[in-house]
Order: sequence, then C-alpha cells, then structure tokens
Amino acid sequence: MIAGGYDDRLAENRSTFEALREQARSLGILEQTEFIRSCTEAERLALLSRCRCVVYTPINEHFGYGPIEAMAAGRPVVTSDGGGPRETPTGDRRRRAPQERRGGEHE
Repeated sequence: MIAGGYDDRLAENRSTFEALREQARSLGILEQTEFIRSCTEAERLALLSRCRCVVYTPINEHFGYGPIEAMAAGRPVVTSDGGGPRETPTGDRRRRAPQERRGGEHE
C-alpha cells in the first residue's frame, strides 16, 4: 500500500503517481499494490493502526509530520537521512535510508 497527499492540479503529483504505478507494473506487483491518495483523517488513523511500518520519502523536508504521527501510533519509521526527519524518529523505531549525494552516490 502506498498512501499520501495528492493534488491533481499539480503536475509533479500526477507524474509521481504515474511513475509509481509504472514501477509497480514493471515489477509485476501492480495488482497487489493499493494506492491511496489524500485520505481523510479517519482513514489515516485507521491505516496507521493497521500498518507494520511507515516509509517517509521526502528528502530534506523541513519538519515532517508523517514520522511523528507514525511514532505516536507506535509504528517504526523508515525515512531519508535529511531535514527534519533526521531528528524526529528516535530510539528503537529509528531507521534511516542513506541520503543521496550528487551523482547518485550514497553516503
């Protein structure tokens, strides 16, 4: 399942959504992948109560409510190693993906 904010008026949102669908298609998992765009607060809370973990993908986000909401729900968080999410997930729930450097190399 992939869930997140979505605004059809924004070209970046539309292109990212289509790229994710295409990636799932190319991996042969499109039929098993559910995409949820701009869920309500009740839906978000239900998703957080049922998920195994939250993967938060923005790079250099200045704050990032997603990781905080996940931790409040008692869920582990996987996030990029930059911006606000670098500091918010703590303790045994902290897992960070390597931040990409210029040229596609990882730290």
